[in-house]
Amino acid sequence: MQLDYVMKIYLDILVEAKAKTMMITNKLFMNLDEVLNGGKSNSVLGSYFESIAHQMLRSGWEFQIHFLDTKKKYTFKLSQQDEHRFSNINETKNEMYYQPIDKTFPSIDAIYAPDTLFQMTTSLNHNIKMIGLNKLQSKLMKTGDIDFYFVVPAQLFDNYKKQNYATIKDVIATNVNPWIIEQIKQYVLRIDLGSEDSLARMSSTATIEERISTLSTADEPLITPLARISTLSTADKPLTDDADPSTVPAKRSSSYIERGEGIFLIAGQSITFFSSLDLSICEDSICV
Repeated sequence: MQLDYVMKIYLDILVEAKAKTMMITNKLFMNLDEVLNGGKSNSVLGSYFESIAHQMLRSGWEFQIHFLDTKKKYTFKLSQQDEHRFSNINETKNEMYYQPIDKTFPSIDAIYAPDTLFQMTTSLNHNIKMIGLNKLQSKLMKTGDIDFYFVVPAQLFDNYKKQNYATIKDVIATNVNPWIIEQIKQYVLRIDLGSEDSLARMSSTATIEERISTLSTADEPLITPLARISTLSTADKPLTDDADPSTVPAKRSSSYIERGEGIFLIAGQSITFFSSLDLSICEDSICV
């Protein structure tokens, strides 16, 4: 009974998440039209796009790219990747997809050492800060091409131009390090937000679950929270547990939903809710 109840909550939130996804995606499309007409990209919607793009790149899909020096088109595909994070570049390993923990890390949003860098953007102008490339140099090839991909929505793909290198203050550099000139090759990579498959991945299910550690066993179902279940009244909760969630052990046999921030416990696994900052990016009634 409790499992059925939790599943109903899960499905209700999933439906709401998909509706919200369509609303946010439409707002992103409108903003991209503004960008193409000389307007400014919305940083909140840009963060939403970045989260989707990371997951799609790690999924093993094939993407259209073109070389920004010649506009010659190719296809690009990574092998399917797990999510990895780094705080120090020396922690990274070759042929694994890493994202910096620091959201303000300059120049890139992901690295696939020793020869591939990614920068997600919803802007037509995005300078590459040399300080970030210099921080990464020790993990990159000493000779040969290093591919730098600007990962953009499909609407910007054909209009994307080669970008400038910049100083730490985002001023166009007049003295670019020789290794950067010789080795860094700029490409643009197309993310189609309008395809059926990508729409499925753009749901809040995808963007939230990629931040949650997978908790499952061969014999137990995996259920993950899609949002804080803060609208449930005490009367609505078919629970027999009345313990403080902070005292709930890591392993329990029953399902447990704590109102607001707390613990969601299913199949003997506990999952701590993220704060609203982790689950939502909100501005002008846009919440992811």
